[in-house]
This record gives sequence, C-alpha cells and structure tokens, in this order.
Amino acid sequence: MQWVSKAAIDQLDAGVGVLRSTGYRAFRRDVLGLLVVYRAPPSAGQLWPILERYLLSTAPALSNNRNARSLMVTLPSPVSHRIDALVDSVRDLGHVVYRRELVGALALKRQPTTRDELIDLYVKYREARVEDIAGVDVPLQRLLTTARPEQGRRPLAR
Repeated sequence: MQWVSKAAIDQLDAGVGVLRSTGYRAFRRDVLGLLVVYRAPPSAGQLWPILERYLLSTAPALSNNRNARSLMVTLPSPVSHRIDALVDSVRDLGHVVYRRELVGALALKRQPTTRDELIDLYVKYREARVEDIAGVDVPLQRLLTTARPEQGRRPLAR
C-alpha cells in the first residue's frame, strides 16, 4: 500500500473512467502500468524535474495526510521492477525518492492528454511484452528475475 496524493488517485480513476466508457475493462493498475511503461521519461535526468514539481506541489498536503489516500494495486512483476529501477536511477543522482512519489508524479504530470492517446496506450500496454517494458535505462535481466518484489517501502541502498 502506498500513500499518494488524492489528486493523483483522482487522475488514475479518471483514466479508468475514460477507458471503461469506451468498453474496456480497465483498472487503476492498468492506467498506472501504462504510465510507468510508456509515459515515464527514460532517464533519471529527465525524470527528476517531474518528480521535483510533484514533490514541491504536494509535499505540504501529504505531510499531514490531509490529501493523501492509500493506493493498493497489484502490478505485473516487470512493471514493479521497472518502478524500482526508475526510483533507483533518481536515487543515484543523490535524491531521496520513493515509489509512491514516482506513482503520484506520473499520475499527475504524465497523464495522456487526449482520450484517443489514452486508449492507444492502453491497447499497447495490454499487448506489451517484457522487452517493451524494459526501456532505455532498465536492463532486461532486471525485469526477468523470478524474485517477487518486496512489499512495502524499498530500502534506500541496494
């Protein structure tokens, strides 16, 4: 379970609503997965400014849980490993970030802008193979591990 801004969860739910209104049986995990796979910048240098904007705009509200909501989704293992790899790449730049912040930033700052784009990404995500999920900075072997990702907060040092 992750504590994410209410606005980020609302954006995920809005994406689910759009997809369901067109006949797709979509869930939060699907919208989050397509954001991680297709809308996350490929490098930490490009990802950090998005995270920083999210942190600056939501940190005060999240600090006292006023606008924070719990988000619990089951993601395919390669998508979860990709989140870990993206977080690790930003940590390598010297920033302390967690999965929940990446999830919130992608939901608020990287949501597709049109209905058609969202539908196209959803269809592409549903047909994706592990090779498609790897991305530029995430080695394929890291996603193919049989080890299940740990539940809860990941340690800062690996």
